[in-house]
Amino acid sequence: MCQRQAELRQAALLQATAAGAAPSAAAAAAAAAWSARSAQDFLQQLGYREYSRYLAFHFPFVHERSLLAHLRACPWRLDQQHFKVRLRRRRRHLSGPMRASHAGGR
Repeated sequence: MCQRQAELRQAALLQATAAGAAPSAAAAAAAAAWSARSAQDFLQQLGYREYSRYLAFHFPFVHERSLLAHLRACPWRLDQQHFKVRLRRRRRHLSGPMRASHAGGR
């Protein structure tokens, strides 16, 4: 379970407990809220994935240049070294737990 899901589950449990529900009822309400949110997140991610596959299939040039005409004048850099430098700089500004999650730790 990712950290965001754990936080959502904990928040739902606290909300149900604060509303005066019994601990078992609060846990059930929290589980239902977490499950609904988790399913909603999954469907949203599935939609994004399918949309990106649709774009890549029907517009194969999107991997090399912009789909939007007004953005075509922007340079499209495929410099791997530049990307790695920017990624290292970005990681320096992250906190410890966030850095670990970006490295695949959690």
